[in-house]
Amino acid sequence: MNTWSPGVGGVLLTVLMVLALSACGRIQVQSAGAPIIQPVLADDHARMADGYRLPLHRWEPREVSEAVILGVHGFGDYGNAFAALNTLLDSESVTIYAYDQRGFGATDGQGIWPGGDTLVGDLRTLATLLRGRHPDLPLYLVAESMGGAVALRAITEAPGLDIDGVILLAPAVWGARVMPWYQRLGLWLLLRIAPGAMFSGDAVAHLGIRMTDDPDVLEALRNDPLVQSRARVDTLHGLTSLMGEALDHPPGFAQPTLVLYGLNDQVVPPSAVCAWFEHLLKLGAEQPRIVLYPEGFHLLTRYRQAANTGADIAAWLDDPGSDLVVGEVVSVEEGKARVCGLPSPTRGSGERGK
Repeated sequence: MNTWSPGVGGVLLTVLMVLALSACGRIQVQSAGAPIIQPVLADDHARMADGYRLPLHRWEPREVSEAVILGVHGFGDYGNAFAALNTLLDSESVTIYAYDQRGFGATDGQGIWPGGDTLVGDLRTLATLLRGRHPDLPLYLVAESMGGAVALRAITEAPGLDIDGVILLAPAVWGARVMPWYQRLGLWLLLRIAPGAMFSGDAVAHLGIRMTDDPDVLEALRNDPLVQSRARVDTLHGLTSLMGEALDHPPGFAQPTLVLYGLNDQVVPPSAVCAWFEHLLKLGAEQPRIVLYPEGFHLLTRYRQAANTGADIAAWLDDPGSDLVVGEVVSVEEGKARVCGLPSPTRGSGERGK
């Protein structure tokens, strides 16, 4: 989630902005069509069952690959977002694949929301295709922001996903129920009055929302024509629905799951993460491993201290049960206290690197 983010809700501070928007029309969704082919994985793209083409990005290790990562990018971004992770894991024997999700990057219908079910279905298909290509190697998901919301649905819905582990980078769990009332009202009205209205990502910057503290990263995002700098109201509504599904979905972490979150995240706010942690605690489900970065921003592989994130990801890929080396590992209960600013419970596993 780059030029655009759930932080766009701040743009909806007043309904009067409707008067300044020059668009109308009807709600648009580009859902997956009926199956017409068997899904195919080529070198530079994947064909889904309905024939839709998803551009594919790939980074090979210097040595023989010992593991495979499937990257799932955030809102407004595209598969090249994982070039940064490849740099961080340069010394690791890992092959990284990442694809442009429907409506993003170089796909057809850029900017038109595909629907959560379609995004989840595409992820499932990509994971199946990669498992077929690399049957003898462990397969991990690394999902950022909106991609984390897609992954949360995919790994907790039946049938199970044939992967070996999941890393969620600042997962987008900012559902409508934890948004301020004026943001919900503004989006509701705009969806009915001007669903095709466009918001510029500059409005987010004007609100002081920073995705990273690295000016070079911000400049690269601004200059990349495949990074979306504008978003339709109906697409933002679809994103909000997806984030709400991720927030409230019954968790069932069948695979080792690592959740990374920066305490300087200005895109997925602490209130959303608090609500998600509380949801996990109430359900009493198998809990993921939580790692907090006090200096971390939303783009955890693309900020000035991203090497810290890379070191922990590398350690986890080597052994999901091993000690991490930099981040502050906490239980879900303690993570809730830290993120929400509550009194900390008795520290158990919540020690650095444990």
